[in-house]
Parts: sequence; C-alpha cells; structure tokens
Amino acid sequence: MSDELKDLAIIGVEAEDFVASRVGQKLIELARRDVDAATLDMLDVDLKDEKKLREIQNRIWRATQFEGWLQEIITQGREAYKQLRGEYEPTT
Repeated sequence: MSDELKDLAIIGVEAEDFVASRVGQKLIELARRDVDAATLDMLDVDLKDEKKLREIQNRIWRATQFEGWLQEIITQGREAYKQLRGEYEPTT
C-alpha cells in the first residue's frame, strides 16, 4: 500500500509541475479555447443536426476532461502524501 501511495504522491507532484509549466499552461489555454469555440459553434448549429451536436458536445467534454484529469491526479497525489505523512509521523 505504501508503494502505491508513494507513486500517487510522486505523480501528483509531477502533475502540479506540469500544470505550472509553460507547456502545461499552453495546453490548458488551448483546451479552454476549444470549449469557448465549441460553445459558440453550438449557437449556430441546426438543432436537428444530431451528428454535429454530438461532435460539438464531444469537443467540450474532451477539453473539460483534460483539465479535470489533471486536477484529479493532483488531488490524489495530495491525499496520498497526507496518508504517507500519517504513516510516518510519530503519534503522541
């Protein structure tokens, strides 16, 4: 269990570093732009065009999931770190 927690904590830190990096920031910016563009596309699409609507919804889902996945990894890493600290801190 402890090795798994260590891995989660390390990956969480790596995800935080990635999000803070220029590449991470650029990818998040691009994902947010795609959500904005897809939202605008939704205003112009024929509501009877189910295929186009699904395509736009998928663009929004994919872009929002990207940021959500990163946040999930970071949160899991932080929680794993807290658990590890609890395992190794002496109780008084």
